[in-house]
Amino acid sequence: LRGNGVGLRFSFDMALYDSALPWRDGWLVNSFSNRMRYALFMSSGVLLRSELIAAESRWVFDCMPDASGLCEIAFTEAPSRWPQPNELFARDFSVCQRDVEREFKQWLQASPSVSAEFSSARELAAYVQWSSVVSAQGNFQRPAMLMSKHWLNAVWSWDHCFNALALFEQHPSLAWDQ
Repeated sequence: LRGNGVGLRFSFDMALYDSALPWRDGWLVNSFSNRMRYALFMSSGVLLRSELIAAESRWVFDCMPDASGLCEIAFTEAPSRWPQPNELFARDFSVCQRDVEREFKQWLQASPSVSAEFSSARELAAYVQWSSVVSAQGNFQRPAMLMSKHWLNAVWSWDHCFNALALFEQHPSLAWDQ
C-alpha cells in the first residue's frame, strides 16, 4: 500500500486468541478467528504509533509520509512462512500496481460481452469474480474461487459447482479446478 501525501492506518479489532507482535523489523498479526497470519513491513514513511489498545481490544498502526511525501507498507498473508522484507519489496510499487491492473484487464476482456447499458455491471461482476480467486495453499492443491471473501470464505464442493458454471466458458481450466 502506498500513501502519497497522506498517512496510512491499520486498525485490527482483536478477537479471542488474536495477537499483534513486533517481529523481525515488522509486525506479525495472528488472527485466530480468521485462521490466518499477516505480516506488515514499512519500507518508507515515519512510524507514529504501533500499539495494542487493550481496553478496546484493538491494535493500531499509524504511518505518516516521510520527507519525500511517501508512506509505503507491505501487508500480506503469511500462513506458513514469515516473508522477508527484501522479498516483499523486491519489485517497485508502481510495477506491482501495473501488473495487477494488467491482470484484471485480461480477466475483464475475457468476460462475456453485454450491451453498453450494462457495461459498469459487467466490470463490477468481473472484479468480484477476479478478486475472489485465491491461490492453492495448504491442503488445497488448486486455485479456488471463493463464494465471498466476507462470509463464505472457504471451499465447499456444492457452492464451487456454481463457480465452475460461471467460469467454464472464459476460464475452463479454473472452472475444472473448482
